[in-house]
Amino acid sequence: MVTRRIYCDYAASTPTASPVAIAMSDFNANHGPGNASSLHRDGRLIREALDIAHDRVARLLACDFKDVLFTSGGTESDNLAVIGSLLSRRESGRNRIVVGASEHHAIIDAAAFAKQFLGADVQFVRVDSNARIDLQHLTSLVDDKTAVVSVQHANNEVGSVQPVLDVAAIAHASGAWFHCDAVQTPITVPFTLEDLGADLVTLSSHKIYGPAGIGALYSRVPIQPIHVGGAQERGLRAGSENVLGAVGFGVAAELQTTRTQSGCNAIRAVAALVERLRTQLETHPNITINTPLKEAIPTMLHLSINGCSTEDSLMLLDRKGISASGGAACASGAVEPSHVVKACGWSAMRQAGALRLSFGLGTTAHDIGYVADAVGLIATRG
Repeated sequence: MVTRRIYCDYAASTPTASPVAIAMSDFNANHGPGNASSLHRDGRLIREALDIAHDRVARLLACDFKDVLFTSGGTESDNLAVIGSLLSRRESGRNRIVVGASEHHAIIDAAAFAKQFLGADVQFVRVDSNARIDLQHLTSLVDDKTAVVSVQHANNEVGSVQPVLDVAAIAHASGAWFHCDAVQTPITVPFTLEDLGADLVTLSSHKIYGPAGIGALYSRVPIQPIHVGGAQERGLRAGSENVLGAVGFGVAAELQTTRTQSGCNAIRAVAALVERLRTQLETHPNITINTPLKEAIPTMLHLSINGCSTEDSLMLLDRKGISASGGAACASGAVEPSHVVKACGWSAMRQAGALRLSFGLGTTAHDIGYVADAVGLIATRG
């Protein structure tokens, strides 16, 4: 009987850090029901807490307070970046959206929506077998009609880091804006805005040990809102703010800022464990490691098991007390191979056996050893 579950799905959602949970509990205990837009004392106290949260997320990015707006999560931030950019620029003749073929569905579906309902010209950029952007193809698609180019910092399934500075240079050479979905990397591949070269950047709280239901969009360009009905978040995201979520997000951001400033090696320690797992699994004849050895999220290992479907592998691992994923959290219930592995051009067998293992703060050497044995056994049985 399984007595302890081992969580291997940090790329989908991280546990809420204890300081975050405590801060949210304290906020509930010490604040009344005020609205951040109200002028009375209760409202002013809520506004103060929201402003502190804004400031903490801005410090994580090392940007101006005014350039960060809160959303309901990474998906809404991606939608706002893509559709808001198009709405802002199409009257000037920029009606094209260019996105990578291996982007998260939040980007791909936003682009499809813009094409169907707003008449946008949507172009998809080819990727290689590691899900990395083909820069030559990107260059051929971006022109003076392009409103925005959207490429994620690191692929959420395979883990490969994209050449985002090159993407930014190509976009900006034609006057296009560059949006970068960076939800996977504030902790796993720490960055500054200079490292991305982006005009818009998406973050998500529950990917950095904060609560779900709250995200952020960094924007230094004049996008148009897709939510209307109020002046919240600089008029770009109408509706009463999720202040409790923002408080938690702010603390999670502050924790990561402190880790970075102090040179904390906690993630490097996890990365070393994942490297050990890779070494153990890559010699198995029925396992193909898909995550690149270099320029990739170091806490993620995407692999394919020959002769065992993704669905079967996930069920067998679950019975052994291991929580893993077939890919993006939004598509993890799907039986069919994801659009990411299809875009990579792998063989049908490699696609069918795809499995994502992702780790984080709290992963132990025992966890890695147990997972290595379990995956190896599944691969041996086929």
